[in-house]
Amino acid sequence: AVALDSTVADAHTSLGFFHVFYDRDWPAAAVEFARALALDSTAAPTWLFRGWYFVAVDQLDSAAASIRTAARLDPASPIYETRLGTVLYMADTLAAAETALAAALRRDPRFAFAHSQLAEVYAEGGQCGKALAEAVVPGARSSGALEIEYAWARGGKAADARQFIRKAE
Repeated sequence: AVALDSTVADAHTSLGFFHVFYDRDWPAAAVEFARALALDSTAAPTWLFRGWYFVAVDQLDSAAASIRTAARLDPASPIYETRLGTVLYMADTLAAAETALAAALRRDPRFAFAHSQLAEVYAEGGQCGKALAEAVVPGARSSGALEIEYAWARGGKAADARQFIRKAE
């Protein structure tokens, strides 16, 4: 796509994505995301994927800033607040992660990724009852099996976690 038209921002975003998630070529990813944003700074997915580049190079503050920009550009989509919550969780800022995830769930109360990530945040913070409740939200679009296991294990119920894993297997 870039060979056909090097002014298509999405093509540069796709190359940046490839460099982050497949060949782990951080300098090439940085170049492609910079080019994509120079061509179109209003594309929320570019800011999101650039955030993952920053995660990969251990710049979590920059990752959060990039994903916050994505969320501002596309406020109706819960994925950006959810991934902001993920990055804040990685940065061990659990209260901020919880806030971002709650914002995502206000946008879409059935957004399973946000429920799953919130379950992990609660479990990490020792709120295992809340974690279990988030992991099994009725009407959410996927199960929270891993989050259930994690919450039980963090809550001192390793035997329950092992039993749940055996049943799932």
